[in-house]
Amino acid sequence: MKHLAFLMFLFCCVQASAQTVSGFVIEKDTRKPVPFIVVSATGTNVFTTEAGSFSIRIRQISDTIKIKTMGYKPVAIPVTPFSGQLKLIELVPLTYKLNGVTISARKRYLQDSLDNRRIFAKEYAFKGPVLTDVMHHISTDAPFAFVNVDVLACTKACLKRKPASTACNKP
Repeated sequence: MKHLAFLMFLFCCVQASAQTVSGFVIEKDTRKPVPFIVVSATGTNVFTTEAGSFSIRIRQISDTIKIKTMGYKPVAIPVTPFSGQLKLIELVPLTYKLNGVTISARKRYLQDSLDNRRIFAKEYAFKGPVLTDVMHHISTDAPFAFVNVDVLACTKACLKRKPASTACNKP
């Protein structure tokens, strides 16, 4: 009788140390399955399927199945050797109440464009076109075409106002 009790105890310990727990994870409000979330126990992590089902191997005699995912309250369910093999886990959505936000702006397109140009000029050491930038060497077969002049760029360069800082520096 002692040996039989010992064998039964040993069989229960072996069975409990390597049990598999299966179940489904659903959302409590909608009763729809929650796919592709992590279900974990000590040393083991598995993902739920598209239908919300999972099967996880429990290695300890008593362990805890934990689910912690974004948008839901964390769940921890204790599992004992004879607590049942099929679990239905309901996740409760986690909501946050946020304060209202008011966004307003008054756009000054012309001034903002000029400011952006100044910032760009400072960061990249850029200055506007000058008269020599308008002349381009063109390689053609014509013997008299040494230089091509861009008339539009030439007029822009000639009509460009100089900054106030250079106007004040003149002697």
